[in-house]
Amino acid sequence: RNLLSYTFRGVRDPQRNRIYHSLIVSLLELADSIKQNVLIHSPTHTQLLKREMEKVLELARDEATRNINELAFQQDISDALFGISSDGMIERLSEETVLIPPSVFNFTWLSDKYTEDDLRFIQTIRNSKSLPWHQKSLVVSAVTLSALSCFDEEKFLILSDFYDDRDPGNWQRAFTGLIILLYHYNGRVTLYPRIMERLDAYAGDDRFGQDMEMLFVQVIKAKGTEKVTRKFREEIMPDIAKIETKLKEKLDLDNILPEDYMEDKNPNWEHLFSDSPGLLEKIEQMSELQMDGHDLFMGTFSMLKHFDFFNEISNWFLPFHRDNVNLLTSLPTDEDFDREAFLDGLENAFYMCDSDKYSFGFNIKFLPAEQRKFMAGMFGMEAGSLKEISEEEKLLNKPEGEAHAFTQYIQDLYRFYKLHPFRTEFDDIFKLSWNIQKATFFNVAVSSPAIKRRLGEFLFEQEYFDHALDIFQLLLVKQQADDQDIYEKIAYCYQRKGNFKEALGYYLKAELFGTNRMWNIKKIIYCYRTLKDATNAIEWCLEAALIDPSDIYIHTQAGNCYLDLLAFDKALEHYFKVEFLAPDNKKVLRPIAWCAFTTGKLEIASNYSNAILAANPSAHDYINAGHLALCRGDKPQAIVWYKKSLEMKEITFEKFLSVFSYDKPYLLQNHVEEEEIPLLLDYLREILAW
Repeated sequence: RNLLSYTFRGVRDPQRNRIYHSLIVSLLELADSIKQNVLIHSPTHTQLLKREMEKVLELARDEATRNINELAFQQDISDALFGISSDGMIERLSEETVLIPPSVFNFTWLSDKYTEDDLRFIQTIRNSKSLPWHQKSLVVSAVTLSALSCFDEEKFLILSDFYDDRDPGNWQRAFTGLIILLYHYNGRVTLYPRIMERLDAYAGDDRFGQDMEMLFVQVIKAKGTEKVTRKFREEIMPDIAKIETKLKEKLDLDNILPEDYMEDKNPNWEHLFSDSPGLLEKIEQMSELQMDGHDLFMGTFSMLKHFDFFNEISNWFLPFHRDNVNLLTSLPTDEDFDREAFLDGLENAFYMCDSDKYSFGFNIKFLPAEQRKFMAGMFGMEAGSLKEISEEEKLLNKPEGEAHAFTQYIQDLYRFYKLHPFRTEFDDIFKLSWNIQKATFFNVAVSSPAIKRRLGEFLFEQEYFDHALDIFQLLLVKQQADDQDIYEKIAYCYQRKGNFKEALGYYLKAELFGTNRMWNIKKIIYCYRTLKDATNAIEWCLEAALIDPSDIYIHTQAGNCYLDLLAFDKALEHYFKVEFLAPDNKKVLRPIAWCAFTTGKLEIASNYSNAILAANPSAHDYINAGHLALCRGDKPQAIVWYKKSLEMKEITFEKFLSVFSYDKPYLLQNHVEEEEIPLLLDYLREILAW
């Protein structure tokens, strides 16, 4: 495929161009046919279809071919929907609502290439005025799954039509499916003129770009679900477990609410979290993540997908609606359980995806009666609050409302691809890299620099530095952004990727803007030091010291640079400044002691060495202490310190000899006799052997 695509791009003759184009498309269609033939005969997939086949016309025989299966689905659709009325509308199945049976979902999903009859049928569903949106959405999801399984140009156009309709609650699902397909088949869509015509029609449409921005943000957040879940499980839950057993002791639960409870506070509340410092901050942080669209409930609700409701694959994509028969028949019938309040709250809980809402609804009957009553009351109060917000701010007519629709559907998809029993039979869309800035549709349809910039900033904040880097560089190439912030962030992306040479180049370009200099110069110094260029690094250190003579970081780096250049006197000057500016910083004692030793200031070196040994010494600290004792002529004490360094087991004797060899010139410089060194090492080796 890659070879043909390469050849196709190189052909200039129009006739040969058309021949190659037809050949490429034909080979891709052949590949699809082979893929579907293998898929249909896979054991797991056959098990998935078996139940539906038995429902249809009992034609699921062992030797049944795919054509017979599809014919059975067609008959099932006709029987289930009572046909299509003369005016092209689907007839009602009951007085209350219109329903699409699971067989319609499965037929739409499992059809490889849609025929003219299939297309008319789907368009009838799309144009129906009586069919509720949450039923139409099932067809949208089925088309998406079908296209992921088998490429079909018509499926792209169907989703595009549903998106263009802007049917509230449904167009977000259609748009999600369309973008997933465009990204999944990025290298193929350019071969299909009708798809490219649709993309060209969206070019310059800010609404398309804004929709894509909202969707992409939620996809990236979904990809981080495991990280958020792990953070909640490892950082929040252990602290909660610590205080759980102490709640009744610290809170007099039976007497928390006196008669004037609206005015009095429980004095124990302020001490409740004293045993878990930082827990409140962590909970607040996680709450902010949840309100921002991150998925905190995946771990909780992953255990609640065992209900029979989820045995039907279409129900994983069914939007929540309070009139669902399966849900209503599963709710408790207690007199004190307010079903309406519970359903109102569940319906308006924007922070829960539809799949989790059904899970919660099915699980409520297994809770104790008191908890059920409490839960219904809580959801009722929440529903009232949300309605007030909606009425005052018209939330659902704002982009935030549309973003919630994307969030819920993406989370539904995430649960399907991560939790469905047959998930291994599907290509997990959340395992794609989603480097969307390299996708054809992004470059064709999204032209707004502001949207690209926001996407880049979001990816940068989420630490997708490869993706953010591509967008920022794209903005520079197309001259859609040329400011210091862009250069700095490109440099930072390269830095985080470990490419310090490129990072340095962009930091130097950012420096030309002349603002935010200290932050930028510190990065330049860091890159030069990492690249082992201490000479240039020290020049920038001196430049920064003129701007802020009291900056601890600058003096530390200056000392380090001079140390790299073996200019110990100058290094010592800067380390002394660090000690003066930050007297609590004990880490600076080591380089001070070393620089004092190498410059012959043995008294100063001994004072700092003693301070280090009194704190938390390492094996190297004991070696340095031994050097000082040896230089002062106290060989027995030197042996004590050298032996102590080896007893710590941080370094081997071979490593000790290597360190000693490196330090030898400074010992000789401080008047240690060279012939004494081998004797001392031999003696040390012998006493260690004893």
